[in-house]
Amino acid sequence: MTERKLGWRPDPVTVVYQPAHMLVARLRANKIPASALKVLDRCSMLDYRAHRIFQRKVGACVLFTACSMVDVWRRARDEQEPELLSPRWPYWTARSSEFADGVRSSNEIRELVREAGDTGCFPDHAWKAIERVGFVPLSKLPYPGIFEGEEQSDADAEEIIHEQPSPSLLDESYERRGIETVHVVETGQQKLQRIASLLRYGFPVGFGMTVDLAFMSNAGELIKDTNPFTAQGGHAMQILSVHKPDSKPTTAKTLSELVEWDKRYAETDPALVTNEHVFIVNNWWEDHGSASGLLRFAGGLVGSSNVRSVTALNLVPTKVTPVAKGKP
Repeated sequence: MTERKLGWRPDPVTVVYQPAHMLVARLRANKIPASALKVLDRCSMLDYRAHRIFQRKVGACVLFTACSMVDVWRRARDEQEPELLSPRWPYWTARSSEFADGVRSSNEIRELVREAGDTGCFPDHAWKAIERVGFVPLSKLPYPGIFEGEEQSDADAEEIIHEQPSPSLLDESYERRGIETVHVVETGQQKLQRIASLLRYGFPVGFGMTVDLAFMSNAGELIKDTNPFTAQGGHAMQILSVHKPDSKPTTAKTLSELVEWDKRYAETDPALVTNEHVFIVNNWWEDHGSASGLLRFAGGLVGSSNVRSVTALNLVPTKVTPVAKGKP
């Protein structure tokens, strides 16, 4: 089995979340800018997964989830071929923030990050890191092996996580101080319907969970539960679509084939979603899940307490022009 790297860590209980229903309430009250609206014809954002990306042997699943959510949001709003956000800068920033206490020097923090090893990060730190460093395009800060067919050695992966990117790259970033994350606080069927509603209104959804041994070798089978006795660690993923109970697996690989499959099975009414529905999940491992890298989760599992940190994303529109070199 291909080696899998885990890295999701649940946020501390002290983190305060904005509940997702507040976002939906503002939407219904016409308080969200028109440029941020995207009402879809079904509870799915699979149409906008333009890339299949791989985290390789790095525990950056939280940042891969966040970067994919940002990419899907932008593509759904017809931004012309937005470049994928590089996960490297925010992953470093999220990890280093655990050691930043206002006293330690940057050199001390770098050493502590290296000594700690690749332990992943907290979702709250990840989103704050993206807001802090902005959108650093992948072309300016490559992540070796992120796309299918690219090669990456273990040494490359180790270098990615232990080397702080050059601060000069921030001159190439796009400011993004308008990130808004909301969390699904409902449980059971209400949780499932909230997730479906968020997707229907064009808000990408991610989550984290503790995965078991069976999950590590999933080959497309429906994931119905997790075994705490074979727990392997925490992993972050993205929900792309909610399918009706009669949904069948697919061998499709191309986006057009996947969209046709999705149109056949995706639910159109969030109020109809139950434990019997199937949730289509985007993952970051090669040779895992279906041929297209998608996973199928039973609604009963998604509605349970095993699926945590369920986060939806909205980007408050801001001017996204590159910061001029030499300018603050």
